[in-house]
Amino acid sequence: MSHDDLMNCIDEKDVSRVGNILNEASFSNKTNSLEYAIKSSDGESKQIRQIIDVDKNGITDEGRIFGIFQDISDLREAEKKVRTLSLFDNVTGLPNRRFFKRLLAQTIVSAKRHKRGFALLNINLDKFMRVNTTLGHDVGNELLIEVSQRLKENLLDADYLFEQEKVQLENGLLAHFGGDDFIILLNDIYSEDAAAKVAVRINKAFEKSFNISGQEIHMTTSIGIGIYPDDGTDTEEIIKKSGIALHNAKETGRNCYRFYTDAMNAISFQRLIMETGLRNALEREEFVLFYQPKVSLLDGKLDGAEALIRWKHPEMGIVPPNDFIPLAESMGLIESMTDWVVAEACRQLSAWDKDGLKLESVSVNITPASLMDKNINDYVSTQLEKTGVEASRLDFEITESIFMQDFDEIVPVLHGLKKMGASVSVDDFGTGYSSLSYLKRLPTSRLKIDQSFIRDLMHDKDDAIIVNAVISMAHNLGFDVIAEGVEDEGQLNYLREHHCDVVQGYYYSCPLSADDFFQWVKGYELQLSGVNPVLKNSAGF
Repeated sequence: MSHDDLMNCIDEKDVSRVGNILNEASFSNKTNSLEYAIKSSDGESKQIRQIIDVDKNGITDEGRIFGIFQDISDLREAEKKVRTLSLFDNVTGLPNRRFFKRLLAQTIVSAKRHKRGFALLNINLDKFMRVNTTLGHDVGNELLIEVSQRLKENLLDADYLFEQEKVQLENGLLAHFGGDDFIILLNDIYSEDAAAKVAVRINKAFEKSFNISGQEIHMTTSIGIGIYPDDGTDTEEIIKKSGIALHNAKETGRNCYRFYTDAMNAISFQRLIMETGLRNALEREEFVLFYQPKVSLLDGKLDGAEALIRWKHPEMGIVPPNDFIPLAESMGLIESMTDWVVAEACRQLSAWDKDGLKLESVSVNITPASLMDKNINDYVSTQLEKTGVEASRLDFEITESIFMQDFDEIVPVLHGLKKMGASVSVDDFGTGYSSLSYLKRLPTSRLKIDQSFIRDLMHDKDDAIIVNAVISMAHNLGFDVIAEGVEDEGQLNYLREHHCDVVQGYYYSCPLSADDFFQWVKGYELQLSGVNPVLKNSAGF
């Protein structure tokens, strides 16, 4: 092939570069190589690698060029795909976490140089895992694609250039961080108000449902916002702080946005300490059960007790359940914690038996997550057999939240516990999804009226009507009724007059350690016998 023929085949963008290299090569003794695009006879572009060798004629410095040509089009296409996969999410086609961080680093350099501000919106889809669990991952992936499209429609116009890749989105820079996490970079943002407008627009955009494979899916978003430079001057710091703000948005109800504050960071640090401690608390035997007595209004006798878990933190002291149970649930520790409570309650019942205290029953709170564990019934049976405690002395308290879970899977587990001989009570009745159609399918023995209705019972007419209605309905359905949170004699007398069966609360005693509970019971029995007519409503007497 002549020099002119070769140059005529070369793509226009490469002609000048290749011509210069070939001219220089003709005066060199070195073997060289170069790559360029050519146009084939069918008009298709091919990527060529040419190995250049020179044959000197001995008369002049100029030599004849020989070339070995190799079609590397497939190789370069494969390399491009690999590069794309390393930088872009394969489901949504958006920049991935790795690419976004590199883009963010460039943005920070530019923002410092030009004294510009920007905002990060850290976005999480609320309860997305439920879609994957119930409808499958294919539907979940389709939903992620639709979500990414909806997010694009609600961003500011922006183009970004990075190396050879142009990331152009109609309304802003959006990345998929993986799973149900997205992140948005808003350039030229100097105030919280400007970022908030975008966040509000996004939250509002998700009010419209998604139609995926014939399924109507409602999805909401929680958004955490970090502002540069106030909330960080490097990539990791500002991503971290927008993440802390996101966590706060999730904790305060979801379907909202929150800006990062230093107070959030302090809370996040405290949470980190608790998470670290909570992971090791079981191994270090830092949990303990407290017991609150339950008293029958029929004869005043002790009806049993509720076992309440406490965390004896080595630095923070006694940590109440409201401060660590939600954390344990989010960390996936609640099942093992429930197992421990069951084992400890059985062990303590057995120990009291040996000490002469034959307590009728102990109530144990059990979560929907634990009821989804297929081995929970076998575990309970093993602990009862190990300690010699009768199943009838265990009462499992469930909350109405199970009505919103995989109810059909949970019901057989509860029936298994009932068949074993244990009883089942519905705790906090009236505060959740109180559906009688669900309630009648449960092997329930008792309904427990939530203390929020008892607190103002004597002063709030509506609370009194609700309490009366629950007692009447429960008795008609064949359930006993327990009222929790009883603190004064007026509440006690009202509940007795309206035929409530059992009460518990500070009127009788606060939750007590096992040793203090044992002493309280002995004192209470003396009071009933008339030997000790005065009994303080506390741990000591």
